[in-house]
Amino acid sequence: MDVFAEGPGQTLLHQSYDGQVWYPPDDLGPAIVGGPGAVAWGPDRLDIFVRGTDNQLWQRVWANGMWMGYFPLGGYLTSNPSVASWGENRLDVFVRGGDNALYHMWWDGAAWRGFERLGGYLEGAPAAVSRGPNLIDVFYRGRDNHLYQRSYDGSTWLKSVDLGGGLHSDVAVSSWGLRRLDLFREGDNNTLQHKSWDGRAWTKWETIGGGINDTPAAVSWDENRIDVLALSIKGNLLHKHYCEIDEFC
Repeated sequence: MDVFAEGPGQTLLHQSYDGQVWYPPDDLGPAIVGGPGAVAWGPDRLDIFVRGTDNQLWQRVWANGMWMGYFPLGGYLTSNPSVASWGENRLDVFVRGGDNALYHMWWDGAAWRGFERLGGYLEGAPAAVSRGPNLIDVFYRGRDNHLYQRSYDGSTWLKSVDLGGGLHSDVAVSSWGLRRLDLFREGDNNTLQHKSWDGRAWTKWETIGGGINDTPAAVSWDENRIDVLALSIKGNLLHKHYCEIDEFC
């Protein structure tokens, strides 16, 4: 696993896990604003997207055993970016624009396309994930503090779906298969909360931990495996994962 965060002095920090050991963080610089978005679309490939101090979208790439970039992609961001990939050499990036609407930019293997305006009114940053080829789900908090879902079905963007209220933070999302989505948020009293979709219905929010102080991040690298990371009240990085006994450890 590779974890990215905004560090002291608005630098980009990177920390990795090799299956046994967490390595010390390294500073990838330069100045960024807010949390980055990261995705891997293949072995030995990482794409990192950040909001620069100029409020543009910037990309940094790990490939062929080395870091490359930064590359300016333009736009005007008012949130952290989120990125998803549904296949090799495919990237979909989502941001909140200057009018608080959802915007989408994508790499099709040959060139960057967009930004396209997808509408809505976002109170914070979007969260995006792909469940399979040509499928994307984007989640965001609306002005009414309700959770909204916007999905791409392979040919068109579907209308936003209201998934209920009560949010006071952004959400994180992961997926381990075509019929699985897992959402995470900071709940009341600094709790870590989880909600899932099994292909038929959404569960209610459940509390799976505490002591967090910001929107968590989540990733799935295999069926029945989810890793959740969050900033603690003390400023440390917390890690929790989904175990085979149907609970979070």
